[in-house]
Amino acid sequence: FFFQAEDGIRDHCVTGVQTCALPISFNGTVTTLSYTQSGGTAVFNAAATTPSFTQSGGTLSGSSTLTLTGTGNTWSGSGGTWTGGGTVVVASGADLTLSGTSVGNIFAGRTLQIDAGASVTVSGHIELDPGTNAITNAGTLTVSGEGINQIYGSSGSLALTNTGAMVKTGTGTFQMGGSGSSVAFTSSGTVDVQAGTLNYAAGTGSSTGSVTVASGATWQTGGATMVFEAGSLFTSAGTLLTSGGSVTFAMPVANFTQTGGVSTSGGTVTIEKDLSLPFVTISGGTTDRESTRLNSRH
Repeated sequence: FFFQAEDGIRDHCVTGVQTCALPISFNGTVTTLSYTQSGGTAVFNAAATTPSFTQSGGTLSGSSTLTLTGTGNTWSGSGGTWTGGGTVVVASGADLTLSGTSVGNIFAGRTLQIDAGASVTVSGHIELDPGTNAITNAGTLTVSGEGINQIYGSSGSLALTNTGAMVKTGTGTFQMGGSGSSVAFTSSGTVDVQAGTLNYAAGTGSSTGSVTVASGATWQTGGATMVFEAGSLFTSAGTLLTSGGSVTFAMPVANFTQTGGVSTSGGTVTIEKDLSLPFVTISGGTTDRESTRLNSRH
């Protein structure tokens, strides 16, 4: 294969690790044993495949697809951007860990595609800048870091589509959207809040799949608009917290099990069916519970 620098110089590369100081454009099909980027700009305008991917800085750009086929792939550091409109694919059997701090993992117009049998862990922070940003998950997406939102600069948005398994681990709060950014969340797969808080802070979302919240964990609607559709399942021994935005539960009683607490401090909670709740604590917001049985205090 070849790479072409933006100054027009064209050169041939051997398979292996390439270290280039100039911005590089890959214009032909690329298969390399290892890809490492710590700075500069790499532009993929044709399909590329690697079993080993490491990024700690710089910009990954281009309109084509980079496919990761191995394990131990990482995107770390306090600076680094994905842009260009292309896609990074984590293939079946492969994995990727995003552990960027501050603005270490910037999405500025790129798609992360997680195939069935693949796994991605977000243990840091994904910064949302303007551009068409998306995560499509058919495998396993584990979130344990700070969130997917905007902290610095211009705000962006992201479409998160889950047809596989999304798992929240760790004791902290993982926030989706907020500070001017938004996450459009669509799930027909499973969402498993095992620990800590999963806070949907901004965007519009829906679930036709299943959501499970473990004892001691929390599902929070903190500013988004979320609908649990009629065919969805919600099973929770943890806390159901609404502090902003709105959340609607449209499923029948057979599909809703809440043995933990329900707390509303802001926003709007709408329960369309005759659901049974152990107790409800209302300190603010609006709770539409006309057809709801409360077994304890409210």
